[in-house]
Amino acid sequence: MTLRIANVLPYVVLKINAFQDRHENKDAYDLVFTLLNFGEGPSDAGRSAATSPVAHFDQVREAMTLMAERFESAAHDGPAAYAHFLAVTGEDEEAARFRQDAFAVVRQFLKAFRESLSD
Repeated sequence: MTLRIANVLPYVVLKINAFQDRHENKDAYDLVFTLLNFGEGPSDAGRSAATSPVAHFDQVREAMTLMAERFESAAHDGPAAYAHFLAVTGEDEEAARFRQDAFAVVRQFLKAFRESLSD
């Protein structure tokens, strides 16, 4: 059987656009989970994404800008949605840690993506 799956970059673009359109906590979770667990982690995902044949498309550039905006800080809606999906209600310290983790993962991905594009 042949199974066709999206490469990391098209998947990331789809997920950030889904989060933008639906604002579902699971979309933020799926995005961060994928970046965290791809290869050696978010930096590896960023480097791999930069080698995608679609890396220079306008839609990708727009999605990366959107992702940077949604995960601009641990207090923004991307990390908050990720934390809300995972944290137990009332566990503020746990939620804060999840928000920080999501922020750091996305920032590592974006940094590696941008640096690898310019190489």
